[in-house]
Amino acid sequence: MAKRFFRVSFFICLLAGMLVGVIAQKYHLPGKFLRWTISIPASLRTEIISSAKDIIDLRVRDLAHADQPRKFHTINYIEEIPISQIALILIDVWAIPSNEAKENREMKQNIHTKLLPLIETARKHHILIVHSPHGRQIYKLVKALPDEVVVDGPQEQAQLIRVLRRRGIKHLLYAGYASNMCILSRPTGIIEMNRFGYKIIFVRDASLPAKVPQFLERELIHEVVVSMVEWNWGGTTTVDDVLDALKQH
Repeated sequence: MAKRFFRVSFFICLLAGMLVGVIAQKYHLPGKFLRWTISIPASLRTEIISSAKDIIDLRVRDLAHADQPRKFHTINYIEEIPISQIALILIDVWAIPSNEAKENREMKQNIHTKLLPLIETARKHHILIVHSPHGRQIYKLVKALPDEVVVDGPQEQAQLIRVLRRRGIKHLLYAGYASNMCILSRPTGIIEMNRFGYKIIFVRDASLPAKVPQFLERELIHEVVVSMVEWNWGGTTTVDDVLDALKQH
């Protein structure tokens, strides 16, 4: 009885296998299945390669606690950042008065030698650029292009956040003027945007401090601000570091 049952089962399985084989050949299922199995890893490879191409390795500086109490030290590290998640925030890059005051000359030099190369390189790599002039005219060489964003007025912070969320931006590069005032304290500045959870990187040499009392050195004021940013709200980098990271990309 058992042998008979085994023979019948074997015969049924054999017929079923032959039937499946005929159907598979008729509708070219083996080739389709093979192409499907090959296409899966190919699509995954494409996605991985695309993601890798989108990432830059940016050198960032920060402050960290040292071993001793109330002591800290500078650390440098490489931050991997997707370009599609970066925005360059330009604070108060205003038109410069025609007088030859020392502060105006220094600002004009900083724009030409530092800020302008940063902006031009960001544009080449399709990084979102946001201008935040706070009611003043923007310097002629860095005026917003049609595809760039200008946020201004009482709702500028809300405007900026909407744009950043819509574009999936998480990392904010800050540049502009002045380091000891507007870049920190504006509604679109470092302190407020850090409060909303954005990762802050201050491009420390694409900025200058505002005019300070004569008994204070401007360079010292700027370095104090840089340290405050590194200690409290994010990290800092330089124009050359940003350009090198984008060049390597």
